[in-house]
Amino acid sequence: MSSSNVGQPSETVQDNLPGGTNSTQGADTGRQHIGGAEQPNVAPADQQRPLFEIMQQCRRWLLWRQEPNSTPDRKPRKIPYYVNGKKRQGLLDTDTDLQRLAAFDEACRAMSQGEYTGVAFALGPDGSGGVWQGVDIDDVSKTKLSHLVMDAPGYVEVTPSGDGYHVIGYGRPFETMGSNSTGVEAYSHGRFFTVTGNKFQDGGLACIADYAERVIAPVHRANRSSVTMPTGTHTSTAHVQPRTVSELRSALNHLPADEYHVWVNIGLALCCLGNTGRGLWMDWSATSDKFDSSEAAKKWQSFKSTDVSYETVFHTAQQYGWVNPNSNGARIQHAAPTGSIDVVVEEPSIVNIEYLDNPFIPKGQAIGFYGRGESGKSSAAATFCSRNSDRYSTLWITSEESPSHIITRHKHSGGHDKTMGVVSESGFDIYTHLEAAIKDSKKKLAKPLGFVVLDAVVALVTWGKGESANDDGAVKRLIGFIDRMAQAEGVSILMVGHLNKGKGHEHIADAVLGATAWTSSVRLAYMLQKVPEEDYAGFIRTAKTNVNIHFGAFYRTIPVYQMAANIDGFKPSLCKIEFTSERIYGERNLIQAMADDDDVKAEKVNAKQKRIDHIIDRALHVLQDGAEKTRADIQTGLGMLEPSRRDWLAVDESLIRRNVQIRTGERNKNYYQLYPTTPSQ
Repeated sequence: MSSSNVGQPSETVQDNLPGGTNSTQGADTGRQHIGGAEQPNVAPADQQRPLFEIMQQCRRWLLWRQEPNSTPDRKPRKIPYYVNGKKRQGLLDTDTDLQRLAAFDEACRAMSQGEYTGVAFALGPDGSGGVWQGVDIDDVSKTKLSHLVMDAPGYVEVTPSGDGYHVIGYGRPFETMGSNSTGVEAYSHGRFFTVTGNKFQDGGLACIADYAERVIAPVHRANRSSVTMPTGTHTSTAHVQPRTVSELRSALNHLPADEYHVWVNIGLALCCLGNTGRGLWMDWSATSDKFDSSEAAKKWQSFKSTDVSYETVFHTAQQYGWVNPNSNGARIQHAAPTGSIDVVVEEPSIVNIEYLDNPFIPKGQAIGFYGRGESGKSSAAATFCSRNSDRYSTLWITSEESPSHIITRHKHSGGHDKTMGVVSESGFDIYTHLEAAIKDSKKKLAKPLGFVVLDAVVALVTWGKGESANDDGAVKRLIGFIDRMAQAEGVSILMVGHLNKGKGHEHIADAVLGATAWTSSVRLAYMLQKVPEEDYAGFIRTAKTNVNIHFGAFYRTIPVYQMAANIDGFKPSLCKIEFTSERIYGERNLIQAMADDDDVKAEKVNAKQKRIDHIIDRALHVLQDGAEKTRADIQTGLGMLEPSRRDWLAVDESLIRRNVQIRTGERNKNYYQLYPTTPSQ
């Protein structure tokens, strides 16, 4: 049995996949929107649909590439990639990971444009309480396990090797059954399955948990009978609560799985937990580029009983900077609860956002200020602080400037006396010292503390071993801590950071140096750019915003204090910024404001806008009779054009401004109705 799809262009794969990529059958039935993605609906009518058709409508798709193993005598590895070309690694099944998964068509297009082996589907939770499940039955010519496929529910296809099967279902989670010598594995989180489209059967929407536990688990356990247990090996299993398992998983995410001695010691610590420990260890081991499932399975079998318990995992992780998310140390202390909870049952009055500087600096948030060198990011932050110093003071924590420069710039930018405090200690750590610095500054400064500036934020945190500014998990934890501090202390914390040196980022947020969490984990972040071929000019714009629509403005840097001349006669200056344009609103306008005529990105934006304008024109034409219509009614006349979720967001926003009412009905369908405009009086 072989797969004709392996190594072929995506069009070939698509043609062989059930339903094809252009299939619109059931396009608006049999699914519901959960957690931002289209997920299976368990209504009886939908259970008759092919499961693979439902999978194609979910944003859970990846790419994979067959790459040589780091050990030459071992078989090649299947490495997963997001459609943006970045390797899928680190913390899986998180919001950040799920946001990077793609639609099926996007994955197929990306496959045809890059050197990838095929497309893949991500298993794991979808945010609704259900999970995508998978069973891998491998090397059936050797293991003689093809009969297991006969009992399999859900969707079953032949694997790329042509000598195995993948079974995929949707339902409840179950315990991981990792790689061992039996040739069967089962997962309900933290894994992906390659997809060939070489269908064996498709039984529709089905939970395969019972099948995994009843049929696969006994086979998976069978290899233990052929293994001689070393003297002292655990013959009994310690039992732990689900909360402890979650804490162990959190701790493991802070440990380097590619350091051999750590890898072995953690395995010894977890072996007392039996299958639970094995699942934790294998999942964690897979985060290393050196991971080899067969080698890891053999290593697990070699672990002997020692006096080491699973609590060693917690102790080791703490040495690498881990803080138990369920401990008091992970939380900012708040007032003790009163014993009662107020439940809102009536519509409250609208509460406006409170700003320190409207619309740039909302109060009580962690805000990113990112830019390349000499883009004026520190000058911009200083300007917001000085021009509001009649009401608020500032605490400036720095690793890059001297206190005299910061205070002098503040004073000569119009800052009021004793409204700027500076911390420049080399050993400053945000986790350890930030709260104390904020409380101390509130006692010493003349005005209520409003601004806290971390310049540069990366240098003001003591990263645990194995952590860095490039680690999404570590950065997300840091920003969460800073944001909670901002809310608890009632201040706005401005995090100053740097950009990558490369160009051509598809999304402006990707330009930030380090992990994507620097922008994805904050509610508001700004990007500052120098205006090409114009001295002392810049452009500030939102890179991420949950509090407003995207906006920006041009500015120039203005010297407020000249320092002594250097040996060449040049006089360095301390600067503030001055805005030179009205604020510009809307993503398209922002990109065009900074784009050259031949800018490729501007061309993409223009092409997207033409597509959106076409959809809007079609919608208004369909809705002109005043009757209520569905999104499918609008899409019928678009031909091959299949709008993305982002397209529909832009279309809906424009239609609302054109007097179209949009409501959400059953199964999260969108309904549209055009209301006639009221004649002017």
